[in-house]
Amino acid sequence: MARPQKIGLDYFPLDVYVDQDDKVAIIEAKYGLLGFGVIIKLLMKIYSEGYYYKWSEKEQILFSKRVNVDINTVNNIINDCIKWGMFEAKLFKKYEILTSNGIQVRYFEAITRRKTVEVVQEYLLLKNGALKSCTNLIIVPINEVNVDINEVNDNISTQSKVKNSKEYKDTVQPKEVERFFEEVWKIYPSKRGKGKISDTKKKTIYKLGDEFKRCIQRYEADTTTRKADKFGDLQYQNGSTFFNSGYVDYLDKNYIEIVGQDTKLTYGSDQLIWM
Repeated sequence: MARPQKIGLDYFPLDVYVDQDDKVAIIEAKYGLLGFGVIIKLLMKIYSEGYYYKWSEKEQILFSKRVNVDINTVNNIINDCIKWGMFEAKLFKKYEILTSNGIQVRYFEAITRRKTVEVVQEYLLLKNGALKSCTNLIIVPINEVNVDINEVNDNISTQSKVKNSKEYKDTVQPKEVERFFEEVWKIYPSKRGKGKISDTKKKTIYKLGDEFKRCIQRYEADTTTRKADKFGDLQYQNGSTFFNSGYVDYLDKNYIEIVGQDTKLTYGSDQLIWM
């Protein structure tokens, strides 16, 4: 079974002057630090999902519960964010999604090293010229996304039936799994969260073998480059974050080493600049 394609991000850039942006400042002026906190929590959720977040009734209920803020207050904040241009009003009205030009710029810059990323044509705010350096994008119409979701559900159902009809035998020795885990844990630069890695995840890492070691090497090299470029305060992900999900971007099938680029994508709160 092929590994699922990773869509979301593990971290995203946050400008230290974000509260000086008029669109953020007006929300904070009206709702105080609560409004600012909801914005940051919402950005975290959006980037963890990708470049947009569905904002239907279900998501509204779950999000308000997770941030421990009354759902009516949350929706008032979101409505004002849309009113003042923080999120694209037309896409929200038509598709019930929260996204913006700035969010998409940051997202597409962050996933340049992934081999392929599928995006929905109707959700894109960036023009073709702005996407010319994003050669790894697969742009599909929204109806094809729905078809793919149904096919995945059908596959999961079929696989579950097959697995339940046969006795599963695992020949991996727990001692070997633990030995390999300790070996790769020693070479990872941040030692936080060791106890948060499950036995199932350790087994997945063990099966990757040397490929997982390459993931660590690639991530370290990538972080060093980013710190030297424009993320000087960037810290390594906690070990638990990288071992549970962060390594996926650096697998052989997902990683593309970028030696040099003729163009560089930079971003402001809502602008796209080619340098």
